[in-house]
Amino acid sequence: MRDLEKNKTTLYYALYENVTEDVYETDKNGNVIYDDDGDPIVIGSVNKLYGDLVDFSGNIAFSGGEVEAKAYGVSVTDYDSKLVMPKGAIPITETSLIFENAVDSVSEKTADFHVIKVQPSLNQDVFLLKRITK
Repeated sequence: MRDLEKNKTTLYYALYENVTEDVYETDKNGNVIYDDDGDPIVIGSVNKLYGDLVDFSGNIAFSGGEVEAKAYGVSVTDYDSKLVMPKGAIPITETSLIFENAVDSVSEKTADFHVIKVQPSLNQDVFLLKRITK
């Protein structure tokens, strides 16, 4: 089954990276200050858990149905939405975050959904999403 373009909406994902980035000294204009050897002056570091937002178009469907029903080995009470994408279209995993709108700060606090299960099939990937309560 193929997705119709009219059923798609713009969403964003952030991949789990868990990297440490250096913080550099800057002048009053925000320009990085360099030492005599031409290297930027490091004043600290920050742990960045998630990468930058990447936009994509996808078909998101909010779940409903029987309380006892199980889809993909998960009870329908364990997830709030399903994201259906063409096979291999996006590289998200169970550690990724999904955003309905773009945000300045990428974190679990600003995300709308956690991906709780990835279910590939012949022509599409189904991602089960759990809404993050804020």
